[in-house]
Order: sequence, then C-alpha cells, then structure tokens
Amino acid sequence: MVCTSMIRKLTLTTIIAAAFVAVTLTSGNFAYAGADNGIASERSDSVTALAAVTTDGLWHEFLFGGPGSFAQDCAGGCVPSSGGNSVDAGNPPWTFNCLGVCDVTVSDAFLNGDQFLLFDFAVPLGATSAVVVNGASCGSDPAICVPDVLSSSGVFPVLQGAHSLTIQTIASPFGGGAAYFNIVTVVQFADVDIKPGSDPNSINTKSKGVVPVAILGSATLDVTDIDVSTLQFAGASPKHDLSDPLVYAAHLQDVNLDGFVDLVSHYPQKDTTVCGQATGEITANLLDGTALSGSDSVRPLHCP
Repeated sequence: MVCTSMIRKLTLTTIIAAAFVAVTLTSGNFAYAGADNGIASERSDSVTALAAVTTDGLWHEFLFGGPGSFAQDCAGGCVPSSGGNSVDAGNPPWTFNCLGVCDVTVSDAFLNGDQFLLFDFAVPLGATSAVVVNGASCGSDPAICVPDVLSSSGVFPVLQGAHSLTIQTIASPFGGGAAYFNIVTVVQFADVDIKPGSDPNSINTKSKGVVPVAILGSATLDVTDIDVSTLQFAGASPKHDLSDPLVYAAHLQDVNLDGFVDLVSHYPQKDTTVCGQATGEITANLLDGTALSGSDSVRPLHCP
C-alpha cells in the first residue's frame, strides 16, 4: 500500500521534472534546432562570467531558443562564422562602454526567418527586420547576412556611457539557433580645450592670427592615433603642416599636466565659422577610420 505522502512526493517530482524539460527545450538545450541553424552540439553545463564585449566591430555569437526566450552564451555549442570574424558572446547581459556614438547591429544567420528584440538595461531599443521563412540561408558569416534583405537584422544607435544588452527572440520557426551582434564606435568624443589657459575663449574673426585648439589625451584616447590630415576646427584647416614629423612633434604637449599627451593644432581665426555659435567643434578621423569630435565654448568677436 502506497502512503499519501509518497504519492504527493512522486506527483511533485513529476511536475518539477516536466517543468525542467519545458525550460530545457526553450532555453537550455538547443541541439534540436540542428547545425543548419547554427547549433553544433549541446551546450555545456558551464556558465561563463558576465561578458564585457568589444566595440571594434568583432561579431559576438549567441544561442537563442523559442519565441519569448532570451539569448544565452554559446558555451562552445555554436557553429562559428565562416569569415573567422566571430567569438562566443559569453553570458548575458553583455556590457560595454560607448565613448561617443556607437551602433549595435544584431543579425540572424544560417536559416532565414528568426527575429529578435534588443534591450539596453531592460529598455527595448527595437526589433530586427521581419522576414519570410523561405528555407533559404545566408550562411554563417554575419558580414554577408546583414546586407541580405531576406535575413533579419537591425542597427541600433546608442550614445556615450555604459550599456547592458540582452536579446529576446520574437520569431523562431526552427525552435532555436545561433545569431550575432556587434558594436562599432561610429564617433568617439574627445575633451577639447580651445586656447588653453584662456577663459573666455575669444576668437577674433577679423584677426590674421591663429587660435590654438588642444585635443586632450586620456586613458581612452591616444592622440597619436589621430589622422592629422583630417583635422578641421569650425570650418578651418590647420595652419601648420602636421604631416612633417618635426612640426608634428612640436605640437604634442601635455597642456593640462595630467600625464597624457595632447595634440595642439592652430587655425586661422578669420577662416573659422564661429559667428553666432556658443561652441567651436574640432573634428578628425582616427587612423582606423573612426570619427572623432570635441567642442569647447567660444566667444566670437567682430562678427558681421
């Protein structure tokens, strides 16, 4: 004869086991989706630490389950990109610090038809494009999948500061798979000091003199990474030829005495377009093509 407490125990065990299977099918074991949709094997039981992802355009690959489930780390269970341009994303949330303006791109890969919703600190940023399930595949390389209109993707701009990303599955016709995201710094902001040591920063638009502008180096900006041929301040080009190594070396200084080298360039005051402006902006590109921007207050003089 089976006692009532044993029956209750067995029933409870059955319920817990069923719940575990249900969770496993939606978020834990993605093997059933198959290699066709980016899954190489069952995920391992190990859990990776919180991941600080890069902002250099490297693709981060993640696993996803059925609709409503949240993406997880690959833990070695993803088919990697054939382009050799991806790494396992690690365990979410995926955190990073944007130094200016960054683009977060989320891309499906492998079989077409999946769709995702991107969150930043639990606030939705938007969904990737809705596409038709057609049995076709864009392959495993996200760089090829993003421009493919038959594959779901989306680009989401975020601004300077800390970010914490999670990704939820909206559509998952194959029950799960692997996909990617990357982050690219589109514009890096720089601290700038116009006329170092001067306040206010007066600019005489009738003067034949020059105005010095310092781009301040920091732990996140090495000023020697600036492409000096792209420097512009308020519409004016540098007075000196910074492509000359000796001239360039003379313009590397530490104007704020913080231990970081700063780049000081000079601009003809009469060539600037500061009239009517409260700030003057200096722009350039870094050697890797990333745009750089910074500004400081100005007081224009002798404007029309």
